[in-house]
Amino acid sequence: MPDRWNNILPYLNEFRSHLSPSFPELEIEAAYNYDQTNDDYKVALKNGVFHRAGLYLLFDKAKQLCYVGKTISFNKRVWQHARAKLMPEMHFIDLIPFDEPVFYFAWALEHLLIVRLQPPRNKQGRADEIAISDAVSIYRSLPRRAGS
Repeated sequence: MPDRWNNILPYLNEFRSHLSPSFPELEIEAAYNYDQTNDDYKVALKNGVFHRAGLYLLFDKAKQLCYVGKTISFNKRVWQHARAKLMPEMHFIDLIPFDEPVFYFAWALEHLLIVRLQPPRNKQGRADEIAISDAVSIYRSLPRRAGS
């Protein structure tokens, strides 16, 4: 198990604890690192590694989590990032596959990981956390009616 997963596994286990025991197992899988050759990638592609849905985790060379995303096709979405050179520091790509019938749970896990781990390239979850904090502050500052 790569040490870059150490910060993620507790949250994956926490998420799993809220699900039914019959829910399919969730595991992180090492999918690609930029030290691999094109032949390594072709073998992984042929074996179906990238033809699944779920979360993808992008790490830099120092093994720091940079981005958490979800997709119905790892192959298409992850390489969109690479081709656009949106994340030049990206070095490792890991996957948390979800079976198609339960893919909608990927949204919840993605949000949990973004809010808890604050990957620097994720913006949406970070803004949600601020928005929630602001909403709570506003709510607490509202005048209260007698008896409420």
